[in-house]
Amino acid sequence: MSKKICIGEISNVHGVKGQLVVRSFAENPELLLSDHVTDEKGTRAFHFDGLKPHKNAYLTWLEGVDNREDAEKLKRTKLYIEREHLPEVEEGEIYHVDMIGMMVHENEKEIGKVIAVQNFGASDLLEIQRQGAKNFYLPYTADTILNVQDNVISVAIPNGLLELYD
Repeated sequence: MSKKICIGEISNVHGVKGQLVVRSFAENPELLLSDHVTDEKGTRAFHFDGLKPHKNAYLTWLEGVDNREDAEKLKRTKLYIEREHLPEVEEGEIYHVDMIGMMVHENEKEIGKVIAVQNFGASDLLEIQRQGAKNFYLPYTADTILNVQDNVISVAIPNGLLELYD
């Protein structure tokens, strides 16, 4: 089953001729120029005409949108692509979406399962669901993530971290 990945959002409009402000959630914003970008339901395809850096986002034009009124209707539209259309990852890399559902082990003991990957500004965090205990966040760093293999993430949980969630 294919997964839809949110790679950006139409966050605002710019000017009176329908130009859009688009935020990219992808490492490579050029992904927004793919022929496979749709809304969440997949009912509308988006074909953007280039990306021009603008503050922390990009200015772009969209086929069929040539006035501010039409552009305003698209504000807050999330932009998606099917997982299968993402570029292949390099050795030792992994997409966030591919970690969701993986089991988390420390010293071969099952700790829980990854239910989300978040970033609140400082770094990526794995949200790990534990059986009979509160979920916790584990920083995705070289010190904490030891190995990702065969649908299992081997980790080293910093001393005292789990106690913060009890």
